[in-house]
Amino acid sequence: MPVRVLCLHGAQQTREIFQNQLSRFQDDLTHIAELVFLEAPHVLPLITAQDDMPTRSWCSADGKEDYSAGDALVATTMQPAGPGTDLAFTIMLGFSQGALMIYRYLWLHATDAAVAAQLRGVIVAGAQDPRRMLPGNEASELFHTTHGATSSAGETVVFGSMPFLHVIGKKDTVVAPEESAAFARVCSSASRVLFHEHAHSIPALKEVRLAVREVCQAASMSAVKMAEVLEARAEELEMVSSMYGEDCVLALANETLVRVPLFADAESILASSSASAAASLVAPAMHALERIKVCFRVPWSYPSTLPMVEMADGPTWHSVKYERWAADVVARTSAFLSDGLAVGTAMLLAAYLYAAGLAQEELDVLIDVFTEEAGGGGGAHGGHDSGAAVPKATDPWAGEDEHLREMYIAEADAKAAELLLAESKLSSDGGRPSANGGEGDDGETCSMTAESEAPAAAGSGGGSCTLTIGLIGKPSAGKSTFFNAVTNPTNESDAARVAAFPFTTIEPNIGAGLAPLYCPCATLRAAAGSAAPPSAVLSSGLTDDLCDATYGHTCALGSCRFRRHPVKVKDVAGLVQGAYRGKGRGNQFLNDLCDADVLVHVVDGAAATEADGTACAPGQGSVMEDIAWVRSEVHSWIYDNLRAKWAGLVRQPRKLRVMFSGYGSISTFVDRVLRRVGIANEVALKAILPTWGPRELHAFVALYIRLRFPMVVALNKADLPTAADLATALRHAYPHEVLVPMTARTEWLALQLSRRGYVDYTPGAASLGVEVGCGEVAPLGKNVRQELHDVVSFFRSTAASQEPLPSSSLLCTTGVQDVLAAAMAACEVVLVYPVRAFHPVTSLAHCLTFKLGSSAERVFDSLVHLKLLEGKLVRFEMIDLAPVQQQQLQELLASMPTISSNGGAMVMVARQQQRAATLPTSVRTLRKTEVINSSVVVARILSNKRQLA
Repeated sequence: MPVRVLCLHGAQQTREIFQNQLSRFQDDLTHIAELVFLEAPHVLPLITAQDDMPTRSWCSADGKEDYSAGDALVATTMQPAGPGTDLAFTIMLGFSQGALMIYRYLWLHATDAAVAAQLRGVIVAGAQDPRRMLPGNEASELFHTTHGATSSAGETVVFGSMPFLHVIGKKDTVVAPEESAAFARVCSSASRVLFHEHAHSIPALKEVRLAVREVCQAASMSAVKMAEVLEARAEELEMVSSMYGEDCVLALANETLVRVPLFADAESILASSSASAAASLVAPAMHALERIKVCFRVPWSYPSTLPMVEMADGPTWHSVKYERWAADVVARTSAFLSDGLAVGTAMLLAAYLYAAGLAQEELDVLIDVFTEEAGGGGGAHGGHDSGAAVPKATDPWAGEDEHLREMYIAEADAKAAELLLAESKLSSDGGRPSANGGEGDDGETCSMTAESEAPAAAGSGGGSCTLTIGLIGKPSAGKSTFFNAVTNPTNESDAARVAAFPFTTIEPNIGAGLAPLYCPCATLRAAAGSAAPPSAVLSSGLTDDLCDATYGHTCALGSCRFRRHPVKVKDVAGLVQGAYRGKGRGNQFLNDLCDADVLVHVVDGAAATEADGTACAPGQGSVMEDIAWVRSEVHSWIYDNLRAKWAGLVRQPRKLRVMFSGYGSISTFVDRVLRRVGIANEVALKAILPTWGPRELHAFVALYIRLRFPMVVALNKADLPTAADLATALRHAYPHEVLVPMTARTEWLALQLSRRGYVDYTPGAASLGVEVGCGEVAPLGKNVRQELHDVVSFFRSTAASQEPLPSSSLLCTTGVQDVLAAAMAACEVVLVYPVRAFHPVTSLAHCLTFKLGSSAERVFDSLVHLKLLEGKLVRFEMIDLAPVQQQQLQELLASMPTISSNGGAMVMVARQQQRAATLPTSVRTLRKTEVINSSVVVARILSNKRQLA
């Protein structure tokens, strides 16, 4: 059971401010300690008029330095049943004035036997010398023997042998570090002092967090138990020293290093070996064998905490075979420690004997390693490791040809889509797939687990971002036209070049555009139309039908409830089959997409071009195959990058995560994919990865691509007669793809004509107004007249068929905004809408996009950077809008008969489309390091400009 820690904040703080300051500590102490934060009794005036929340003090604010209310509150919190009764907390932690309150409590209850027996640790930071401020000792007299004891140095100590941790900032200008250190010397005979390089604070430095953790771990044991454990630990280490030599045990700052040779008598072991090469080992090789050691890193808290296992002093040359052997011994010994031995018992000798037994069982491997070195084998020097080679007949990689590759990719992509569909179904039922668990798991999960999507601390994951839409597809499919339609450049020189021949684009076109996001004002308005339940925590105070979105609103997917949001758009050169092998400009074009959050695959939906982009008669082109081979190109691009380094990855599986950094993925994102293929921790990674062949690697890559590069297929040229039948065929052929029809040319022409004043057109509109009369058209150039005729004819044809939409037509708008809306919906990001109040919401002007794994602190820092907030974070409140917003968005997708969404979305729609929009009924408060586990939130963030101690 976790120990309970009572935390007392400083002056001009609140418990929420202090909780945010200790947020990293709380993350570290999960399952070890429960931190409870107490609010001081005295409310102080606002420090500045801009502060959102008044701060508090343990001392009266009338200048009389009256601590009686604070003393009473601390006493009743520590001992609810009164003096002499059991304590509610095992540890006390105080900062600055909060530390003073701990000193006062201990002073006032110095004769309370329950306090002396049950309080097992005290942590103070930024603490002043309290002697002048202790009741009855205002004159700073020497402590009486009834309160004090004598230290080993002969000094009178105040609190006997109570375990104290004093955290002192060397740059503290509020409380002089010399003052804090001076009292620490006489505070307790069991005082420990930890200096840090910061000022008046309790910084979340690793060494500070580790020291606090150790206090909590020690407190979880009784005094007798702690003494027994420390004595047993010392005896075990002394036994190791006596058996294997004193140099085998090395005491470090926070741990002890135990290094024991695996082959102390290699000559005798080799003599009994049946390996024919054993007798031929020369003396240097034998000595090298004797140097190999198993290393145990024994933490301060051992044996309550398992030691870490490593191999040390192996061959001085690089050997793949040795590294695999060592990794296997480490993995199996670690598993033996966790599964075969009981925590709290002596483990080192048993673990060593187990590792030594494993080493002798696999001695033949080491004999081969040293025999190869003696003979100058390539494996010993980093070339081809002959021992690692598998006969070609059994090598799974040897037989992979183009036919097998195509089969593996198709199989892997189908399985990846089915897996994600199953997860979507589970999510729509209110469940949560285990494979999509948070990244903040315990030490048994993959490394860097305190990051993305965790309900714990956000590490290097997360942060604000500008969404990037990457355009991909074969030449002449209309990517550059779509790029122009989205970015709408005002100057012709800024527009992407468009021409009816392949490779019009060589270098990528990069531009800024506005894409539609489904706006929360739609949710507020929908709920405002019905009676809000009494438990509703969100209501609309918007004065207009639409909110005050900074970039305005637009229509998409048949609704005008979309707000316009800034995005970056990348148009890369057209792909050709074999691009992953470098055909055309393939590899470079694919590399240009590494920072994309979503891919829009622009397809010639009228089948008017061949696979290489050359023109052909509409309906005769390669559209039915284009979707598959373009996805296959992206897949092969990543697969071959991994395959080229596979030998090194098998030797060091941990490097697999680093391989994906170039694609914009942090380690914890890769861990998400690994868990979905059955690799949940480091031991499994080391054991399973070397067994993979092409089929398993293809499965992993397909799943990675589906998650990292979600793809929307834009069926361009949907205004041509052949497009409707082809769209139907594509929906049947690619049931897991999101297919959205559009005509990029019409959109781009309409925008150009609107800018010249010939038409009045708004992106996403189902109609346009003609601004020139019949007599004014004739003087226009031939090209302009044709463009005007094409655009006007298109919108007249769509307006004439409003209900019902004829089966021969795919469009009621140009579809460009529909494609963008589908792409934005596919992005795995967090949308944060900051508001001043939840009840009612009067403004939704701002929308910020963040990466998965972003914490409350990351959001706050971004708002400060944008000058939307200032000061220090006090409270972060959020309401999760994702469920209701996803419901509404999927209903829109389902209502569009021309748009084919993936199966998971349609399942959700089928179950939810009849439900009315309902507002959330709960507000969640996050600590600053807690991760936002939702894709859409409304956030109310309170801050104070200045915080003191």
